[in-house]
Amino acid sequence: MLLLDRDRIAEANTAAGEFFGVPPDQLIGRTPAELSPEYQPDGIRAEDKMHHLLGEAGKGPIKAFWVHRAAGGIERETSVTLTPIRVGKRSRIVATVRDVTPLLDAGRRIESQNRLLTMTNTVITAIHREEKLEDALTIIADELNSIFGLSIISIYLTDHDAGEAALMVIRAPQDCLDELSEYERLPLDKEPYAAVYQRGEAIFCDILNLKCPEVTGFAEYATRIAPTRAIIIPLIADGTIHGSINIYKIGEEIVDPDEQSHLIGIGREIGGAIQAQRIKEEVRDAHDMANLFLDILIHDVNNAHMAIEAGLDLMMDAEGEERCQHAGIIRSALKSAAEIHQNVMMIRRIRERGGESFRPVALDPIIKGAVPPRTNFRLTESGVSVIADDLISGIFTNLFSNAKKHGGPDVMIEVTTEMRGDRVIITVADDGPGIPDQDKRRLFERYTRLSTVSRGLGIGLFLCRTLASRYGGGIRVDNRIPGHPEKGSAFILTLRSSEMRDQL
Repeated sequence: MLLLDRDRIAEANTAAGEFFGVPPDQLIGRTPAELSPEYQPDGIRAEDKMHHLLGEAGKGPIKAFWVHRAAGGIERETSVTLTPIRVGKRSRIVATVRDVTPLLDAGRRIESQNRLLTMTNTVITAIHREEKLEDALTIIADELNSIFGLSIISIYLTDHDAGEAALMVIRAPQDCLDELSEYERLPLDKEPYAAVYQRGEAIFCDILNLKCPEVTGFAEYATRIAPTRAIIIPLIADGTIHGSINIYKIGEEIVDPDEQSHLIGIGREIGGAIQAQRIKEEVRDAHDMANLFLDILIHDVNNAHMAIEAGLDLMMDAEGEERCQHAGIIRSALKSAAEIHQNVMMIRRIRERGGESFRPVALDPIIKGAVPPRTNFRLTESGVSVIADDLISGIFTNLFSNAKKHGGPDVMIEVTTEMRGDRVIITVADDGPGIPDQDKRRLFERYTRLSTVSRGLGIGLFLCRTLASRYGGGIRVDNRIPGHPEKGSAFILTLRSSEMRDQL
């Protein structure tokens, strides 16, 4: 309690001395404004607000909220009651100061916990209700954005084969989105991301003077939005890190230990959902693979056996040139069976391998090594390397084989390569009969029946698409000459340049 004579402290009790951390007699003669920050939370100078409140208190008792600089220089939130009294002929004011900081802190903690519990419920509902993980992550990002307000919210998923984390969804002020485009992929093996993606550690750190030595990837836009704190939460389940939530906060509000604990828990919920979805995908892939092998047995292998059997039956009664023709049929069927075996073994190798064998692979030697004997072939050498492994030769083996199978022995195959940013574009063109436009979209599906052939193109092109996707690329088909599908095909293969990995 303080006794004020005008705006000066005339008396102070022992409790006041303990609160301010000085003997009571050292408070005498000072003003409440001198014991406070220069500005109050409402933006008014402490001295101006003090004179206003003292003027109002002269008319009768009032209550006010005030921030004092208490013992140790710590700012404390207080409830102040100002009561006018008369001492003799003098008017004075009794100031009763009550420290409400613990009460307000408890209220804020409860409010924070309620917000995060609500968010946790939203997250759990989203990840179990939405069929697509991308949709669930979008809902989660929106919920985080509503809680943290003016901040950058981004969610990444790890691709351990590629050694990076890919951006899935982002929420940020519109004027800084362009500056964030460089951070669509983060390295897994460089600090501080190695702490998150390899050791599963959460990061909570302050950004001081627009610098944050613990966290990279924001310096270029920090001057525009001035983030004050960085938060990176791993999405982890059973020791596997599936991604992260990255938050750059703007504003002075801190993230207290309870909020940190809740965010880490949310990261584990999301990590568990990602793991569950990936297990479902693995089961679905295994089922699809079993069906694929069954299809190969029923279709391709059975067709080859039937052709061999028919050829042998005909050879028994044939002579001379006719016998040679039937031998050619058998030889062709045996070759088809060998191709089937080769493709099946390659699919098995794809299933057994992860991406740990990926490395820079020189493209020109791979292409040359896949060219069948006695083939009209032309290659424009590029000298480029792509991210792949030794299975990449299967793409070109199948493309060249199909070109000869459907274009005849005299078909001309030409391969050209060009760089487009961090991608390598390889075009395999032939002057064969081409593929009708209506069949192009379905060409890479298994056992698609095309209008130009009696049976599909087998699993060769399906395998090409599988390998291209495995290397982080893709494949499509077009006309060799635009507008003329009857004058040959052009298969356009896109792969990642090895230079991209070198820059990570």
